[in-house]
Amino acid sequence: MSGQMSNETNNESSARSLLDRCVGLSQLLVNYDQLQRKTQIRNAYMDLASTLAKEVAKLQLQTGAYLLLLRNAHFDSEDTIVTVMDNDPVSRVRYALQNFRQAFTELKYEVRQSQEQEWTKLLEEMRSLTQNFKLYVEPAWEIYVKELRDCWFVDESLLEGQMYIDERRKLFEKYQIEKKYFEQSTSRTPNSQEELELVHLAHERLLALRKQMDLKIPAAVNDFLMASGRGRGAELVLLTPQVLTWLQNNDDVSRYRIKRG
Repeated sequence: MSGQMSNETNNESSARSLLDRCVGLSQLLVNYDQLQRKTQIRNAYMDLASTLAKEVAKLQLQTGAYLLLLRNAHFDSEDTIVTVMDNDPVSRVRYALQNFRQAFTELKYEVRQSQEQEWTKLLEEMRSLTQNFKLYVEPAWEIYVKELRDCWFVDESLLEGQMYIDERRKLFEKYQIEKKYFEQSTSRTPNSQEELELVHLAHERLLALRKQMDLKIPAAVNDFLMASGRGRGAELVLLTPQVLTWLQNNDDVSRYRIKRG
């Protein structure tokens, strides 16, 4: 009899243990579901913030460039720059932002599901304004850069013969270094006064180098320099009195190899 009672007690204990474990498992699953839900909510907030930050950064870059060019004396009266603000595009972004903030206050992380699509409209207005700035600012900047470049640009083919004269070659190498820096600095529209000032300083250095260049080499001198630089030397007949005088005034004649017949 006592054995039977002991078995019943053990069975009841096992049943309670099983029920307790089921309850524990059920609670674990509930906790998991809650954690998963919290993770989804967190990811939704992070995605909203990340997307907005990217669009803000793009708009901020173009806005900075626009304001910079607008303050620059060269662009003060440029209709192409001012035109970007026709129809007050900023007010549309401001209105879309106001509507989004109201929807976000009500719907929180589910704001994307709003029937009025406030989130989508805000992004569209921001992207539209960013593109608006680019359409007007970038062409104006490219025109300005071309005007600067035209002041000192040199057709490098005109300098080919001069590359055999050490002093002029060194000058041209400096020119190439500054030119490369200028091209890198102007590859995109600057968005700070400091960046624009660096472009202007590079422009001034290139102007100074350009003034030091003498592109008017007599044809006979150029023929001699080209022949001399090909390795085997220049024919003696090319060393005319005019060429000799020019070399004596501008270079070291002894550096050149001359073939005698």
